[in-house]
Amino acid sequence: MTPTKTFTIAKIVEEDVSRKDEDPEMGWVAYFEGEKKGCVLNKTNRDNIAYLTGKTNTDHWSGEQITLFNDRSVVYEGRRGGIRVKIPDDFQAPAPTGPIPFDPNQHPMAGDDPPVAREADLDHLDQPETKY
Repeated sequence: MTPTKTFTIAKIVEEDVSRKDEDPEMGWVAYFEGEKKGCVLNKTNRDNIAYLTGKTNTDHWSGEQITLFNDRSVVYEGRRGGIRVKIPDDFQAPAPTGPIPFDPNQHPMAGDDPPVAREADLDHLDQPETKY
């Protein structure tokens, strides 16, 4: 069984997520209560948090609890493993408080996300069906 850890979201901020030797690149970062480091939120993880909370606006995610795990099926730049938001098997989605988020488990491109998430990636949540 893959180890998991549950965190309470303190805030979500847009900030430079590039490496020191790269040009600046803005991305969404989750900061958790009691933790110093943030976690860059890729598209899949943002979609999963929106699905779990029923809230598509990141300003409303403070105080929400999420469980993270290391997904060994993710390979990026030759490294295996990536942080993913866990959706419990018996999860019942709450009533949405904004545009209706889609079920990321049913998404045809699930797992094919960019390494850094951008605000524009959330635009598709306003649409009932996304075409890529």
